[in-house]
Amino acid sequence: MIDPSNINYTAAFMLGLMGSPHCLGMCGAISALSAASSAGRSPILMLGFQFGRISSYALIGAIGGGIAAWLGAEFMVVGKALRLLASVLLIMVAVALAGWWRGGGLIERGGAKIWRRIQPLTVKLLPADRLPKALALGVLWGFLPCGLIYSSLAWASTSGSASQAAALMFFFGLGTLPAMLAVSAAQRSALAWLRNSFFRNTVAVFMILWAVFSASTLFASHGGHSGATDGAGQSMEHHHH
Repeated sequence: MIDPSNINYTAAFMLGLMGSPHCLGMCGAISALSAASSAGRSPILMLGFQFGRISSYALIGAIGGGIAAWLGAEFMVVGKALRLLASVLLIMVAVALAGWWRGGGLIERGGAKIWRRIQPLTVKLLPADRLPKALALGVLWGFLPCGLIYSSLAWASTSGSASQAAALMFFFGLGTLPAMLAVSAAQRSALAWLRNSFFRNTVAVFMILWAVFSASTLFASHGGHSGATDGAGQSMEHHHH
């Protein structure tokens, strides 16, 4: 029996892994932090930055998932719509990752308004030469206006609970780690396969198939099964002792 939660965590990790070359191009502060770490300081600063960044993803995932779960519990039609929306969003993100659609720019322009308020705080934390500053910089950098992050957040938020959404965004963040930690030219070249179109297209197709399957289970169970699988593949059934 396929465990849908494992499939979703894998999908979240792959979203981060496949999208990390794009994220890397946007993260200028990572270069500054790398320089600070290499100047005779411990690499623990880089790890602290990454931990802060991934924690930020998990936090906004928990907030988004909590709001969506509350709406789904209050309004049954909203819950069903969110389960369907999860499949639609996963398809959209997969299509964007494969390069078949360039809609992320619209989302990034909207997020830029938030970033304009946060960016001055990041400047005060550079150089990130102490662990608390590296952690804080990572947390703030988690709000960078990135279409992939926001799209993944929207998908994760429809998972049915704050904890599930936080876990999905945490796995998304883990997926971005290899590229973010590859600071040397040799390490970057070892990750060139992430840009391979065949590999990216294959991953996108599998994600789309999973999203379609998740949506089909929703329609197949509309006859009243309380344990219907949601669009992110999670069971909405409450177990009573």
